[in-house]
Amino acid sequence: MQLDLNLIRRIAFAVEALAADKSLSELDGVLGDVFFEHARWMDDAGLIKSIFTGVIGESGRAHIHRLTWNGCEFLDAVRDEALWKFALEFFEHWKVVPAFDSLMELLRIEIRRRLFLDGETLPTQNVADPNTSALITKLRATRKDQTAAVEQLSAGINAVLARLDAKGDW
Repeated sequence: MQLDLNLIRRIAFAVEALAADKSLSELDGVLGDVFFEHARWMDDAGLIKSIFTGVIGESGRAHIHRLTWNGCEFLDAVRDEALWKFALEFFEHWKVVPAFDSLMELLRIEIRRRLFLDGETLPTQNVADPNTSALITKLRATRKDQTAAVEQLSAGINAVLARLDAKGDW
């Protein structure tokens, strides 16, 4: 069975929508053994808290109770449809199935890039509260450092990917 990242995302959304006293044991349109295995993979990755009964292919069932902290971070990272599509297309382009850490790192890099390079601005007017004013000054300095770091990281990643593409190592 192959890992289906879209199914992992669907399961995470379904778990988020659960009432506190409920568990998720199936999804419409998903075979029981496929749901079971994907739930197991999510549990292995630390995304969910669940209980498994039986074994796959027989009477196995997954009972997902909640997302973990990592599961919440994953869901927040993949919530935006455009960002999710970007990540899937990136890995599809390079014809690799991403390790979970690689997927999350790519999403984090793209989120940072969008926040720091796409015109997100801090207040420019004078702020009466000196603590707030000092914080904004620190954030502006931090943003410049982070922007430079993200640009440098992006350039490095692009250079490595271009070399690998030229060699045909993908």
